[in-house]
Amino acid sequence: MEQHGAKGGHGPGSKDQELGGSLGFKFGYSLLLLILLVLRLPDRIFHAQFYAEDGFFFEQALRFGWRTFITPYGGYLLTLQRLITLTGIHISPVYVPLWFNALTLLVLFVVLFRLLSERVKLNYKPLLALLLVCYPHPEDLFLTMENTMWVLSLVLFILVFTDDAKTPLEMLGDVGCVLLSGLTGVFSVLFFPLFLLRAFFRKSKLSILTAGLVGFTAATQCYYIFTASNAHELDRAPLELSYIPAIIGYRFITHLIGGIKFLPLSVTTLSVAGVIMTCWILTLLIFRGLETNERNKRILLLGVMGITTAASLFRLKHSLPILISAEPLGRYFFLPQVAFMWLLAQELNYAGLRRRLAVIFFTLFFITTLNYFRVEPLKDMHWKEASQRVKRGAYYDILINPEGWHFRSENSGL
Repeated sequence: MEQHGAKGGHGPGSKDQELGGSLGFKFGYSLLLLILLVLRLPDRIFHAQFYAEDGFFFEQALRFGWRTFITPYGGYLLTLQRLITLTGIHISPVYVPLWFNALTLLVLFVVLFRLLSERVKLNYKPLLALLLVCYPHPEDLFLTMENTMWVLSLVLFILVFTDDAKTPLEMLGDVGCVLLSGLTGVFSVLFFPLFLLRAFFRKSKLSILTAGLVGFTAATQCYYIFTASNAHELDRAPLELSYIPAIIGYRFITHLIGGIKFLPLSVTTLSVAGVIMTCWILTLLIFRGLETNERNKRILLLGVMGITTAASLFRLKHSLPILISAEPLGRYFFLPQVAFMWLLAQELNYAGLRRRLAVIFFTLFFITTLNYFRVEPLKDMHWKEASQRVKRGAYYDILINPEGWHFRSENSGL
């Protein structure tokens, strides 16, 4: 197995960084990827409807206004969703779902634009951006306002690999991204150890200050988490930890290069695949010939994978078998899967078997994407007609997607 990279470090990765530094390229390529995503989920723009908690957040915004900004949901703040819904109360209800979905596109645009920045020290960034929008199972991730925090979390992910700001504008952008992403969901809590490790590697004042800012948002979320009242009885279902190797095999291999077509495989087979996958991932870290910066980058990518995987397993610890089912739960392993693919993309800078394995994986990934390119449209709930009933102070109980969900007014008694 060959261990040599491009000569002098000036290979495809350096060319990629030069290309990614063009403002016109970053804007145009990001826009092109957004168009590609809309082609995958056209109904979310051309026939927009509320989905799941979209209705709940909107009803609370109508009812409580700016007070919802500091109202936790699920035990923590969801600042982004609250901001989006607060803007929605000022427009006609018939256009609110479209407005919500359009703003989720804007969030993704920011993610893609920042990823393509020359400050981000990852190779093959155009490929990394393409991998995001080609994710084979986007139905509960993209163009869904209630789940857009998963996309926004990529801002923190990317910042881990971003050079320190050199201008006041760059610094302002970093601070804004940390505050918004850190106060939306628990991702600041998960990523805080990685920012500490980043500061240890760099030993710069800005990296320490950035870690401190992430720590502040993490502490804020922890305050809400620990002070939230627990009105529900603890789930005492048994822990089926034996499923973890099979989950790793499914989520990191067959889910990405085959989708649900491999679900008929036995748990034992998926477990073997999980063990092989774990060995492969660890091997990417211990290759000889890696420079210090490259090894540190891989340690951080592996850290993202490990922390987010552990968090997802903990979140669903009482129902682990559901993670190797056809249930649309892609969001729970989206971040670790992205981290894995971005780690594997760094292998393209090396000759021999390492590059060939990466090329084979990405080829199968894009074939899988083609099989899952068009997402099944949401059921038509006739939002245009139903939205006419949405009036402040009135009673309404409107069915929305997915099946069984309701958008109810404050007067519904629920």
